[in-house]
Amino acid sequence: MGMRRRTRIVLVASIAMLTIVGAAVGVRVWYDTNQREKTDAAFTAMRVVDQRIDLRSVIPDARRTETGVAVRPLGAGPGPSIDYAFDAAATPDWKARVGKRMEAAGFGENGEPWFTQVGDEPVSVTMSGATAGGGGSVYLVISTS
Repeated sequence: MGMRRRTRIVLVASIAMLTIVGAAVGVRVWYDTNQREKTDAAFTAMRVVDQRIDLRSVIPDARRTETGVAVRPLGAGPGPSIDYAFDAAATPDWKARVGKRMEAAGFGENGEPWFTQVGDEPVSVTMSGATAGGGGSVYLVISTS
């Protein structure tokens, strides 16, 4: 094999490697941008619903957290959500209070889980935990589908 042929092979291999690396970087940048945009859109929609419900106006001690991302590889990890948690015993009439806030927000008092659409984002609100009159924690979760 001559020197020219080796040089061509090395040149072609180098170009192929740069193309592969460039494509991988491009896909990663696209994925990161796509994840950010979809997560931002999901949280924007959930915050609109959160403001409509305004849970802290009736249960001031409710703890609020925001977690998750909208685009997850193979569905790994939590999707985006806004979570509230509060002690049922500290607010014995919590079910009525939450029902009134849901009704005021336009969801209707009964019907949990509640669903709405904000722009292109479907948003759901679910509750779990203690029952009316019982102890323990109550969780209200606002999430996108």
